[in-house]
Amino acid sequence: MGKMYFAKMNVNEEIFEVYDGDKSISELTKKVFSGISSSVDIHDEFGGRIKFFDLDFDTTLLRVTGNLGYIKKGVHSSYDPETDDAIDTTDDNKIEYISFYFDVQNEILAYMSALALGRKKVLDYFERLIKKGSGVGVVFIQAANITDIQREILRFQRISKLVVRLVPPNGDKKDFEELASLSVDRIQESNATKIEQSFQTQRKAGIKRDSALVQNYIKTTGLGYSELKFSGKDKTGNDLEISSNQNTPYTRNVSRDQVKNHTVISEVGEAGVLSILKNRTEIALGLKHNKTQK
Repeated sequence: MGKMYFAKMNVNEEIFEVYDGDKSISELTKKVFSGISSSVDIHDEFGGRIKFFDLDFDTTLLRVTGNLGYIKKGVHSSYDPETDDAIDTTDDNKIEYISFYFDVQNEILAYMSALALGRKKVLDYFERLIKKGSGVGVVFIQAANITDIQREILRFQRISKLVVRLVPPNGDKKDFEELASLSVDRIQESNATKIEQSFQTQRKAGIKRDSALVQNYIKTTGLGYSELKFSGKDKTGNDLEISSNQNTPYTRNVSRDQVKNHTVISEVGEAGVLSILKNRTEIALGLKHNKTQK
């Protein structure tokens, strides 16, 4: 089975203009959608050309299904049984590509991966293509399965370090402030659009996995505003590192022979998006309930 991954798109470069009321998330997401085009391309340092192609648009719901390709001069090899030899053919436009489903309105990307298009590269290429096509600066945060995070951190005997990578939220600033213990207004005043926090301890018990600090940051990850990395020792005394990005991504299975079938990609992607939105609603309702109990 192939794995479909998901990522939350966060308007980042102009998020403070959104907070000030000069721009709206709706306006910016529409610009992002309008800027997705097969005529836009970028290049990497190795001479590869990256672009979208074979795009199917839903202009009402702001959704697009298509392919992201990495194009570079290369060689195709095949076997000739008559000569018992390999045949190498040079191709100036050799391509490796993946298919994706992008719900721009809900700010969630669903995508496959490939050898030349790993998860980190796919998200980087999307950010760069969106910036070039629409002028909107965005950051994608890998969607994580918070149930898996809770299970994986039980493998630690002792957590010695927690690193949190955050971006200012597109959504409720108050929820973010409560969970991250950060003032969005102070972040805005500093002009910082990407934040990294590190928590370490020398105490024997380590960082408490059930503490409000840890649990709140797991919730910010569930809301799509952060990535987490835990470091410490497992129950046998060996070093252990758990990353929400690498170890607990939210995924959906796609049959190997259907990973480039747009109908299947859009169906599986839509189901995954709905599940993620449901989980976020549950987190938000939990926060609202907690506030009313105070």
